[in-house]
Amino acid sequence: QYLVELARVYSILNDFEKAESLLLSAVSADENNTDAKKMLAANYIGQKEYGKAFAIAESIALKTKQKDDYDT
Repeated sequence: QYLVELARVYSILNDFEKAESLLLSAVSADENNTDAKKMLAANYIGQKEYGKAFAIAESIALKTKQKDDYDT
């Protein structure tokens, strides 16, 4: 969780490359870390890397849909 918080600081400082590195580490450590994935998508939008942001958002949506399918 500290990686996500540190990435948040770097994002605020517009140091998107450092934020991206930390967020990728957080996601690598825990594929189910939705907060890190959301922040990574926002980070990519800040870098104008919309394709990467969309891919992350889509993966979150698919994961959420799968979870909802099990919850019903």
